[in-house]
Amino acid sequence: VVGQTANAPFGNNSTEPASYVKISGVYNESTVETYYSAQGLGGIVGSVGYRGYLDIENSYNLGLALGSNYNIGGIIAHFMSNTTVTVKNCYSVWKDKSKMGSSKALFGGSLSSTKYTFDNCYYLNTQRNNELAGLPATAEQFRNGSVAEVLRDGENGSVWGQNVGMDAYPNLSGELKNSLAQRYAVTFHTFEGDTAEYFGSYVSGFKKILPTGVKENTTFMGWYDNA
Repeated sequence: VVGQTANAPFGNNSTEPASYVKISGVYNESTVETYYSAQGLGGIVGSVGYRGYLDIENSYNLGLALGSNYNIGGIIAHFMSNTTVTVKNCYSVWKDKSKMGSSKALFGGSLSSTKYTFDNCYYLNTQRNNELAGLPATAEQFRNGSVAEVLRDGENGSVWGQNVGMDAYPNLSGELKNSLAQRYAVTFHTFEGDTAEYFGSYVSGFKKILPTGVKENTTFMGWYDNA
């Protein structure tokens, strides 16, 4: 979708980003190929430019990347220095990983000089390769609607859908049909007057981080299932 986002001249120490790119509601199912060694070959973004700001949400990759390249990633392949990246509600499944050597399922390159936030991003567990971020999901979790369910649980995630039994993977149809995912309700019993919002359910097979309770002049000791 994007080869490289715009970058500032090297040595530019301005506090302003060189570019701001927001990508939302896009997908790749095609073959991406390089004919020379580029900085990155990605399903959605090849490289985030120096001092660039990139925001991706509700996007996925089901494509194939071919070519001689060290940095290959399903969503983003390469991060130049001093970049800021936010990615939420995404997944990647390479069409044929056997042809792609040491490519990453989601994010390639290095994050050592990048400020990043990755939330609610998934990849096929059999395609992992020292992944920098993201959560593994099985082929069955992709097929049965479980991944679509957790993607829909994310911020602005209502665009996700899947017709389980017909669609092998989630899509951006906005309609989830025939889901076989197991969802369990959760109730948090805290204290009278608590106005905090807590999640009300979770999908089997995916961990949810329990919230930290906050009450003035008290110390939170954790959650109990038998209090």
